[in-house]
Amino acid sequence: MHETEGNAPLNRPLRFLNRPLRFLHVSVFYPPYAFGGDAMYLYRLCHQLGDAGHEVDVVHCVDSYRIAHPAEPEVRFSEHPRVRRHELRSPFGRLAPLVSHQTGYPLLQQNKIRELIRERGYDVIHFHNASLFGPGVLDLEARHNDAITFYTAHEHWLVCPTHVLWKFNERVCEKPECLKCVLMAKRPPQLWRYTDLLEKKSEAIDQFFSPSEFSARMHAERGFKRPLECLPYFLPAADRDWQQPGERPHQRPYFLFVGRLEYIKGVQELIALWDQIPGHDLLIAGHGTHAEDLRGQAAANPRIRL
Repeated sequence: MHETEGNAPLNRPLRFLNRPLRFLHVSVFYPPYAFGGDAMYLYRLCHQLGDAGHEVDVVHCVDSYRIAHPAEPEVRFSEHPRVRRHELRSPFGRLAPLVSHQTGYPLLQQNKIRELIRERGYDVIHFHNASLFGPGVLDLEARHNDAITFYTAHEHWLVCPTHVLWKFNERVCEKPECLKCVLMAKRPPQLWRYTDLLEKKSEAIDQFFSPSEFSARMHAERGFKRPLECLPYFLPAADRDWQQPGERPHQRPYFLFVGRLEYIKGVQELIALWDQIPGHDLLIAGHGTHAEDLRGQAAANPRIRL
């Protein structure tokens, strides 16, 4: 990695590489209070760091999870002895992330984050999904810590109020019309996006990462001024099935889709095209509001299975 403009060189932490490091990961969502693949990636990353002997803290917002899922999580996740979760639960409940969404600052969530940074003396602070904290979270206690700071853009929140470059709930965004788009998505506009708040707060980050070259390019094209290094996702070698494969779970050759069954994921396009893919089945695994529509669309093709 290279030196970033306005910050100290990223090789400054070499002084402590002869001992286990102290990591803080800041993310709105983390299992079990989580949705989607970015939280699973962070879960695996934290456990891999723990396996390597490092000390890992994760701070995440239960109040944000409650906005879409008022009940307790249905899935249990194993904890790692070197990974400590710190849940943000405000007495104001779901109002806390709403305040952050509108102001750009984690006004009702910041105390615990500040306390962790002051007390633990982290070597690395890594931000992930920060959408319901706001840009103001990026430089909390910046003057009082000497940590290397990273930000991984798992989606496009830095340049898109709806996070996913999906325009008017119907198509890929070819040209920003953000105010109209967020209103059609039934989300309140964020006035801070029309200021330089994100640009100022992002100066506290030593390095931005993106899991794909495409996403890094889209951030640049949409006006994000800081460079994003491509850091691909990984899957840890959790078992030896790939070395000693067992019986095939599906006898015919197949393609597998795993994910949320929502229109934005594009599974309906796969189903529509599958008559043109001879010799292979399509297996679809997931839940979502689009599931029944997809099931009906796929009913006429015996090579498609949900």
